[in-house]
Amino acid sequence: MKALLDAGADGYFIKESPEIPVSDDASKTNYDNLVKAIKEALDKNYLKVIDKIHKKAIEFIDNDFSTKNTNYQLFYDRARSSLDIAFELLKYASKDNKYFNLAYLTYYQILEDYTNQIENFEFVSTTECYVNNRTKRVISLSSSSKPEWALKYEKDRNRNYFQRTVIENEFKVESLAKISFVLAFKHHKDNAYLKSFGRIHQLRNTKAAHGGGSYITIPEIMGILDVVKLFFNPELMQIHRTDKNNLCMKE
Repeated sequence: MKALLDAGADGYFIKESPEIPVSDDASKTNYDNLVKAIKEALDKNYLKVIDKIHKKAIEFIDNDFSTKNTNYQLFYDRARSSLDIAFELLKYASKDNKYFNLAYLTYYQILEDYTNQIENFEFVSTTECYVNNRTKRVISLSSSSKPEWALKYEKDRNRNYFQRTVIENEFKVESLAKISFVLAFKHHKDNAYLKSFGRIHQLRNTKAAHGGGSYITIPEIMGILDVVKLFFNPELMQIHRTDKNNLCMKE
C-alpha cells in the first residue's frame, strides 16, 4: 500500500474478512476513510483536463525545440519546468487554496516569458516595437512626434485592458501591453478576447499576487490556461474562450 501511495494513489480501502474480527467502530472508520478518499479524488478531477493541456503544450515544445535559437530553447526549458511546478501546486490546492494562487502566478510568468522572446515581441524603444518577427510594428512615432500605439488603453471597474485602435499613448510598455500586442497581432485575437485577458491580468495583480483570504478558482485557472494553450498549441487558436466548457469535455 505504501508503494501505491508513493506512486500517486489517492487512498486505499482495507477489505474486511470473516476470519479477522473487526469492531463496528473500526468498520465505520474504514468506510468513512473510503468515502473521504473518493470525494477528494473526484474533487481533483479537473487535473485530468489540465494534465492533457500540459502534455499538448510539452508535445508542441518538443516538436518545435530544434527550430529555435538558444535563447528560445532556454525559454522552452523554463516553460516545461513551470508547467511541472504549476501542476504540483494544483495537486495540493485541495488541501490549501493558496496553491491555486501560486499556480496562477506560475502560469502568468510563462506568458510574460513568452512575450519577452524577441521573436514574439521586440522592444527597441518607446516609439519602436514589433510583434511576430517584425511582421507587425505596433508602436511607432506619430506625425506629432508622440508614440503611436496599435492598441488603445481602456479601463473599467473590473479590469485594465487594451483594444485594437490606433491612438497616441504615453504608457509604459509593460506586461499587459506586451501580451495584448501579441494576442492581437500574432494570434489575431479580437477586442472581446483582449478585454477578457484584461480580467486575467487583473486577477494576477489582485487575487493571485496579494491574496488576503481571496483565492483563485478552478474556472479562473482554466481561463489563464486558455492563453497558455494559445501560445503553445497553434492548432487550438480558433477555439473561442466562450466555448471553454465544451473544450474541456473534448480534451
